[in-house]
Amino acid sequence: MLFRSEDGVTKTTPGAGEPPILNRYCVTHVKVDGHWLMASARDLDPESRPIPVAERLKPLEFLIGDWVDESSGSVVSSSYRWAEGHKFIDQRFSVRVNDARVLTGTQRIGWDPQAKSIKSWIFEADGGHGEGVWGWDGKRWIVKITGVSADGSTDSATSAFTPVTKNSFDYESIHRIIDGVPEPNIFAHVVRRPPQAKTAGAGPRR
Repeated sequence: MLFRSEDGVTKTTPGAGEPPILNRYCVTHVKVDGHWLMASARDLDPESRPIPVAERLKPLEFLIGDWVDESSGSVVSSSYRWAEGHKFIDQRFSVRVNDARVLTGTQRIGWDPQAKSIKSWIFEADGGHGEGVWGWDGKRWIVKITGVSADGSTDSATSAFTPVTKNSFDYESIHRIIDGVPEPNIFAHVVRRPPQAKTAGAGPRR
């Protein structure tokens, strides 16, 4: 008899808009009367072979693009892009209040193999920085954030990203505490910014 083994990854999507569940498997095939038949199948330890980082981050692909949230007196703009190799998602953001830019910064989202979770690292232009741990609760992405402001004060918050449509998501920031003082919650409906129209070049003169 001839035998051969097959290792692979199964991907199960529980429901629409939910991130896939990845599992590894091993199947042994045996050749009988010229046909390959499955002799045995078993699940493998999910950590026996690392799942590609790009697969880990695939559920956050809905963020890729340019976004804007405009509310009374303020505009928050952000841009998410895949980093080279799809190992990280990079974000650039800016906040304007009454036409004055008050905050800019970057965020890098990636897979932490030691913590076995998606994490993010925030760097504000004025020197503040923070770290977030991401998790899916079945309806939205929850991010537990802790950080330090440029003046040395500590802050923490829980953010939530709820996909609504292909071109919009709801953002919440709750349990906000700055230097031990509770701060108001924040809610925003964020929409995808349409592509910038390219300026048409001058045509040939007739």
